[in-house]
Amino acid sequence: MERIEINEHMEESQPFRFKKFDIYQDRCAMKVGTDGVLLGAWAETSGKQHVLDIGSGTGLLALMIAQRNPFAIIDALEVDESAFIQSRQNFLRSPWPERISAWHLPVQDFQPPHLFDMIICNPPFYLHSPAMPDSPRKLARLAHTLNPEELLDCSQRLLKDEGLLQLVLPHREGQNFVNIAQKKGWILHRRTLVRTKPQKTISRHLIALTRTAQVSDNNKENELVIQYEGTHTYTEAFRKILQEFYVIFD
Repeated sequence: MERIEINEHMEESQPFRFKKFDIYQDRCAMKVGTDGVLLGAWAETSGKQHVLDIGSGTGLLALMIAQRNPFAIIDALEVDESAFIQSRQNFLRSPWPERISAWHLPVQDFQPPHLFDMIICNPPFYLHSPAMPDSPRKLARLAHTLNPEELLDCSQRLLKDEGLLQLVLPHREGQNFVNIAQKKGWILHRRTLVRTKPQKTISRHLIALTRTAQVSDNNKENELVIQYEGTHTYTEAFRKILQEFYVIFD
């Protein structure tokens, strides 16, 4: 598994600042967005010692998990070299560099010495788009290099029997992913349907899957609304879930 050395003095833009860490993202195709932040705050992390972040991008999810669980040891995989280098920079600058390892390789080639308690992924989600390999951003949003079946098969290989696969997907892709997973023997452990405003249609699915039935401390299925209708104010539920991360939520 290849590690790449980085130059800590490379010129950089201003980071996206969270309460306890910063995300530099000028070299990453996919920037910090609500999808990833929601997933990192929503995912179940208690008792999860070994965590795998597939397609780490800026390293956002790995850093959020490190903040939430002080005992988590995290491996972050990224196939894009520029994103890998930048995520490693973000890890080294964070309060938890000793607990996060960055790897430059696809999950299909990852052969760790142990199984994981949890896998987290903000996957390429335009599963029905034609191949558009002419820009890093488009490539980062496509599923041709890691389709749902491959993600599920790799997760089954790398997870403990009672481990959780947790991810965020758009509405149609989320429904499709759960259907495929259940046909492969996965069990829906928990799902939150996200609306941007109360009257809007569902835009995202936050999903947790497992191979072994287990009790969830949370409602198995619920909804989350981000903003109130007709205003620029966030709902209390959204503020609560991101209270420990967004600097605007003091």
